[in-house]
Amino acid sequence: MTDLLECMDENEVETLLANMVNKKNFRKGRKSHIWQIRYRDYMDVIYRRMTITHNCNLSETGRACLCLGYLWSRFQQSSSESYTSLNSILTEIAPEIDDTLITAKLYTEWGIWARISGNAAHAEELLRKVAEKHPKDIVSRTELGKLLLEQKSRKKEAEEVLREVIKIDAKNIMARTELGRLLVRQKGREKEAENILREALKIDLENLHPHTELGKLLAGQKGREKEAEDIFREAMRIDAKHVHSRTELGRLLARQKGREKEAEDIFREVIQIEPNVVHSRTELGKLLSKQKGREKEAEKILRKVMQIKPNDIPSRIVLARLYENDGRLAKAAKLYQEICDYNPGNPYGQRGLKQLKNYIKK
Repeated sequence: MTDLLECMDENEVETLLANMVNKKNFRKGRKSHIWQIRYRDYMDVIYRRMTITHNCNLSETGRACLCLGYLWSRFQQSSSESYTSLNSILTEIAPEIDDTLITAKLYTEWGIWARISGNAAHAEELLRKVAEKHPKDIVSRTELGKLLLEQKSRKKEAEEVLREVIKIDAKNIMARTELGRLLVRQKGREKEAENILREALKIDLENLHPHTELGKLLAGQKGREKEAEDIFREAMRIDAKHVHSRTELGRLLARQKGREKEAEDIFREVIQIEPNVVHSRTELGKLLSKQKGREKEAEKILRKVMQIKPNDIPSRIVLARLYENDGRLAKAAKLYQEICDYNPGNPYGQRGLKQLKNYIKK
């Protein structure tokens, strides 16, 4: 196919790109097995023809499709590509945003990727461009709300953006759910958050996102654990492979005396569903670390998390505490140092280093 791409004219290339970015499996990053299509290789051939050999002059629509192809084909990469390298390609070839849906989609997806990659400033810039050019575009506004929600000092802005989305689309579940998540974090607004999440469920009883967030809210309120459990189990009934609701149910059960085995079973079910899941493995390690005689098992599970996600902080916190309890203070100190290296402002890492400073190797 790459050889064929070298011979195609601009119109054929643009048709191919348009067909690719319209494939649902490609957009969602799903992988086939034996017959895996290497979309990224196709994008590289077209990019090279555009910028090096200069024998493929794409229209703005074609360039937007090529950029989307690059963004979505990253799901197929075995190793994560640096933000800088892929972003430089997009910056070079992306068309300016206009009033077309394809460029709105491009800048929204680009913004989502920038947010996931940790570049909040660039993500905001991209998403605001869409919001300005397409005032009623609810996806970009919702993503902007999610971005602002993650920034401690910008909760009020996030709330305003999410409420704007609900004004544009009264039945928008994502915006309602994100608004509920935002209100949960503000003391005294828990009831308001609950109402927002229940409204989302009235709109769509089978939507998993508000189910899980409502369950988390109830799980944090004394005396409402049974309600929370019912919500999580309902989500699991809707989708037996829903990892998030299972993990949260496991966390809820782990906090209830006498239900530790149920919690362990739930976490192990999650790992069977999604072997590379990080959160459930960490919670399982945490649960086992509190059970006498199972410390080695917990250590093995937490080490596996760090293999899956080398810079993971929660697993290091749990393992460092396990080492402290076992008297392996030098190992605990090393983990606290790693936590601070990855996230200098992490309070657990800083506190651990302060307490174990005599055990840190010079």
